Amino acid sequence: MKNNRFASLLVCGLLIGLAATSAQAQSPMKVNVPFDFTIVDTHLSAGQYTIVQASPQANPRALMVRNEDGIVRALSMGIRLESLKVNEPKLVFRKYGNKYFLAEVWLSTGDAGTEIRKGSHERELAQTKTTAETVIVAALR
Repeated sequence: MKNNRFASLLVCGLLIGLAATSAQAQSPMKVNVPFDFTIVDTHLSAGQYTIVQASPQANPRALMVRNEDGIVRALSMGIRLESLKVNEPKLVFRKYGNKYFLAEVWLSTGDAGTEIRKGSHERELAQTKTTAETVIVAALR
């Protein structure tokens, strides 16, 4: 009898934990990027993309980028960013000359986003260029 009671409590606890975890999961973000760009070392063409957390429970900073056809074009790990102000869903790019690199992803309205690490090509450009411009692309509504 005690074992069944313990098992029931354990299952209830697990269900509550799963519900809380899925409530924290970010909803997908659709965005139309009007220029070719790079995520770490993966080059993507201009177009419409959907960005989601690849594995919200295991690592909420793992992002998956899909094109209009639903094909995964890039996977990226990032680091948590926090802001003192509330941000709208958006992508932030660093621009060197005519090259764009994804720098930050803000999936939902709030004060936390994901910073994308620089790839080898961006690091080279950053050494030769004086400063990068910041370009913001808002999510589609």
